Amino acid sequence: MKGNFKHEIFPYHDKSAELGYIKKLIYRVNSIEEDIHNGQLCIPFTNLFNLKNGKVRPDRTLLEDTYGPFNSKSTTSRKNNNEYEGLYIFLEERTPVYTGISRGVVLRLRNHGWGNRTNLATLAYLMANTEQDIKSKQFNANSKNIQDYYVQKVRGFNVYIYPYVGENIDGKDEYYSIQLLEVMVALRLKTRWNTFKTH
Repeated sequence: MKGNFKHEIFPYHDKSAELGYIKKLIYRVNSIEEDIHNGQLCIPFTNLFNLKNGKVRPDRTLLEDTYGPFNSKSTTSRKNNNEYEGLYIFLEERTPVYTGISRGVVLRLRNHGWGNRTNLATLAYLMANTEQDIKSKQFNANSKNIQDYYVQKVRGFNVYIYPYVGENIDGKDEYYSIQLLEVMVALRLKTRWNTFKTH
């Protein structure tokens, strides 16, 4: 069997290939950890976006100059890539505090920093819920300016982006490795705000 019910390709077909696959992921984690340790590619969150006339727009030039060409499209109708698929890390100064993955990292980051609902500003809500026992209705209503406070706190972080669409196997991208990479990076960097407990 080459893939699951959605035809997502399995990353390896036998146990002998499994070790090589895991070694590649460990190499990627090592590379990410080294970048973080050296402060490379870690940018103040608000530098990645421009605020003009009440609109938040990504600084596409800065993004591509820092992280390379975009590797994904925000919509299937687009002709050119304008997004990153991959992994991102929030850092409090130089300390990693949260990692996430997305097929649209730029939009995901924008939502973290300017989202006004719990399902958009998920890290801000997680921090508010943990530190002040704020519930979703209070957060969404911006009760006592709680939402503003925590979204601003997220905007104060630095960001690292690791563009990555998975391994290419037989001409197809697989999606298992990005999921595993998120967990491995969270473990290696001991990110405070990640949890992998199922709901």
